[in-house]
Amino acid sequence: MFAPDEPGAAIGILAPGGFRYAKGVGLANLEQGIVFSPQTTFRACSITKQFVCLLVRQLEQEGEINLDAHPSRYVPALTAFPATLTVRHLCQNRSGLLDYWCAAMLTGAKAESRFTLEQGAALIQSLNQPMFEPGAQYSYNNGNWRILEWILESVTGKNLSELLSERIFVPLGMSHSYLGSDTSIALPGGSKGYWQPGGWHQEITRACWSGDAALVTTLDDLLLWEAAMLKPNTGTLPCSDGLDQALPNPDGSPGCYAFGINVWQQDGRWMQWHGGALRGWRMTHFRFPQDGVAIVVMMNRTGNPTPHALALAEELGIKPTWDALVENSPDPHPAVGGVFHCSRLGLVAEVSSMDDEVMLELGGEAVALLWIGPTMLASANGFFRVEVIGNALRIHARHFGWKEDFELVEFRDDRARLSTRKFHNDALKSTISFSQDGNELSITGPLGTSDTYSLRPLAKNLVAFDCKRALDELPPGRFTMRLSDDARQLELSCFLARKIRFDTIAG
Repeated sequence: MFAPDEPGAAIGILAPGGFRYAKGVGLANLEQGIVFSPQTTFRACSITKQFVCLLVRQLEQEGEINLDAHPSRYVPALTAFPATLTVRHLCQNRSGLLDYWCAAMLTGAKAESRFTLEQGAALIQSLNQPMFEPGAQYSYNNGNWRILEWILESVTGKNLSELLSERIFVPLGMSHSYLGSDTSIALPGGSKGYWQPGGWHQEITRACWSGDAALVTTLDDLLLWEAAMLKPNTGTLPCSDGLDQALPNPDGSPGCYAFGINVWQQDGRWMQWHGGALRGWRMTHFRFPQDGVAIVVMMNRTGNPTPHALALAEELGIKPTWDALVENSPDPHPAVGGVFHCSRLGLVAEVSSMDDEVMLELGGEAVALLWIGPTMLASANGFFRVEVIGNALRIHARHFGWKEDFELVEFRDDRARLSTRKFHNDALKSTISFSQDGNELSITGPLGTSDTYSLRPLAKNLVAFDCKRALDELPPGRFTMRLSDDARQLELSCFLARKIRFDTIAG
């Protein structure tokens, strides 16, 4: 799975009967030859979110926080946020707010830029206009947890580090866990994160985060948390039995994201999981409550840990609770491919097909689709179902709670319309400048001047650029830009930050 002389992983399994497996493979530090072990210090990143949600639930039980209250009840500076926004929406990624890590790349940031907690807070407060009505959909947004952190600290008068230590780390005996906000600071024990652009290289990160992703821990410590979540002990850890309660979608279907944790059900069996990522660090954990099993894979390399975790589950005889799909490739099946646009969402779907394989890209990682009917495709995990309707696609993003029509658009190269133009966004304090030929752009804002991005033509008034490395991981991916007919407005969208308007300014 991992070569002994390469960046490696810590792998943990809990199973019934007191079974516990914890092992390190590969190297935690290539330069010093430090081997990975269950005691290796690791950036758990977004696993932090469920810890913060537990604190919120505990303070709800104590009568200090009302989940259905507006965040400004606790943090008056948040009054400009949507009136229907609630604390619960924040906990379950239903706020509708734009992800601030994606938006940061539109403020002049480069992947290795310094990005402080104060800069992040200012950006979050400027992003107070939602992409959709709070509660209507799910959209992953790291800023939700920074706001929850502010609420916790306002209510208790303590900082998040103190709350985590007093209410979770000490009760569970997680003695090597702490909040490590500054990712540029070396970890105890010398563990480092790596990537492989032609040979292994240490990743350099200089961003700061907190309630959204700052947990530093070890496999041994994290298995204590997993054991507590598999068999919640509300005496030791109050409210540890309530993190899997997800709001239903507006159409009545089950919600798929609860309190900082993904949840998916099939035939009465539940699966819970979450990932954590920073450039050079990737991890995932899966829980199967009815089976009494938890699996953790923590890697100090940029890559996808999920296949490793699911392979371990298969060895244990446990099937994920993804939808049970029956592949049914029609012969002949409809021709499907091209660029499709949904003006309501501000998203573009790029679809390609070869033989029976169809790939869907909505801006991030491409998703493989299987034919399950004469005009119906689905992803293997059931997150996406796609119906072919003539020259259009009806995409049902079940995990995200939306179903929308995407219209096929005809290819056209409109980059020349952007030649030497400049567009500005007041909230982001950022300006986009296009090159003489309109084929490239750069962004200047509070974080400096970005790398130069190459533009790809898509259709009339539609172009795109790819942001493949960013402050955070996973990167925003593809940004699409829609130019108004009069060329006075530019609307930018990526999957987690949609319909951001820039207005033309004089060169």
